[in-house]
This record gives sequence, structure tokens and C-alpha cells, in this order.
Amino acid sequence: MSFSAMLERVRVRLALLLARGVVQKTGAAAPGGWPTLQAELLPGEIAKLQHWQPYGFSSRVPPGGGELLAGFIGGDRSHGFAICVGDRRFQVDLAEGEAAISDDLGQVVHLTRAGIVIDAGALPVTVKSTTSIEIEAPLAHFTGDVLVDGNVTAVGEVSDSGPATALDMAAMRAVFNTHQHTGGGNPPLTPM
Repeated sequence: MSFSAMLERVRVRLALLLARGVVQKTGAAAPGGWPTLQAELLPGEIAKLQHWQPYGFSSRVPPGGGELLAGFIGGDRSHGFAICVGDRRFQVDLAEGEAAISDDLGQVVHLTRAGIVIDAGALPVTVKSTTSIEIEAPLAHFTGDVLVDGNVTAVGEVSDSGPATALDMAAMRAVFNTHQHTGGGNPPLTPM
């Protein structure tokens, strides 16, 4: 084999190491394995690839627009892997230094320069723990109603605001504190 033929062979192998492609289908990961993708690389070149993902992060791009960068060890196109998969249709507009995770339903966790913003779009948010959840902050502000299925224990004072209604704490206090026992030597009630 001539030297120029050897160089040509190396050049071809190097050219085959990386490829851009468009995602056609995605597949779930087998237990202990990587998710799979089917992508078109060069026109008419269809490849089935393993979708390597960073530790602690899993994603599955929706079909119809995802793009990827594929790698092929030694330039062997028969066994490739997706290094990076993205979809520009669902990118979040970021300022310098910001980061976000997002999906095709409009759900976003955005690390902004002013703080963390979690936007669930029109979907619910569920936080699960088998022991407890602790929020360390000087104030927790809820703009809507709060529904508690269990007991509420307050170490500090419970304050009322707004006009009293028949069912609120201020109304209960007003009724309790103005209640008078008539006769019978009952001691006066301690105000609530």
C-alpha cells in the first residue's frame, strides 16, 4: 500500500469520526443500558445510536426536529453513539451566565441572575418525600389558597389579616373572646 493510499485511508476514517444528524425516532433505555435514537446523518444514511447522557440527567427528545452530534469510535459507522442531542424549537432565552432545563410542554427550571424560577406551565408540581420537607427562608409567600390534609402546628404566632368572616380565625377568636358564661361560678375564659 502506498503512502498516499494510507493517508487517504486515515483521512476517510477521521472524516467518519463525527457526524451531525436529525432525530427520526427515539427509544426507551433497556434496563442498565442507554436510550436509543434513529437518526439521519448524511442524506440517506440512517443510523441507530446509543444516546449517552450525563450522570443524573435523562432526556428523550420529541421526534420531528431534534438534532444530534454523533461519534463513531475509529470511524466505524456501524456502532455509533449520540454525544449531544438538542432541539432548538424548545430552547429557553438566557442571559449570560444563566442555565435552564426545559421541555416541549413549556415546563422550565430557570437559574436566572435574580434567582431560581420554576414554571410548570399548565401542569401540576409534585414534591415527594418519605420523611420531611424543609424550607429555609425568612418568608414563604403563597399567592393562592393553601389546603392541608393533615394537622397544622405553629411554633410562632398565627396572625389574621383582612375582614373577619364566619369561617376564618379572626371570626372564631371574636366569638370566643366575647363569650360570657352566665351564672354557675364558671371561671372567665382566657382570651384566644
